[in-house]
Amino acid sequence: MPPLKSPAAFHEQIRSLERARTENFLKHKIRSRPERSELVRMHILKETGAEPSLQATQMKLKRARLADDLNEKLAQRPGPMELVEKNILPVEPSVKEAIIGKSWKSERNLVSLDNNKYNWMDSLNLPTSQN
Repeated sequence: MPPLKSPAAFHEQIRSLERARTENFLKHKIRSRPERSELVRMHILKETGAEPSLQATQMKLKRARLADDLNEKLAQRPGPMELVEKNILPVEPSVKEAIIGKSWKSERNLVSLDNNKYNWMDSLNLPTSQN
């Protein structure tokens, strides 16, 4: 709101000058903006051969692929027990012996469970298919 003692024309002239100054500033910025190749070099724009309307979809697909690859690699990552057994994760010797002994016993139990399962299945006398 203009002060009461100043004429309205004066404020209109100030507003017009500010608008012209802003317009000149923006025109200068547009004239001096970098080329597309420069923006690609500075990693502001992505270099892609896709149409501009498809670029967003292309970036989403790329991110989804990267996420899938990362999840797959994380799933294949060894667990802490395996890292201890391979001497990658340091622990105290007494703890290591307990872990290795425990994992060896659990592996032996799994093998015996598998053998029992197969023995139980053999006792069913199911007909076998011959090809």
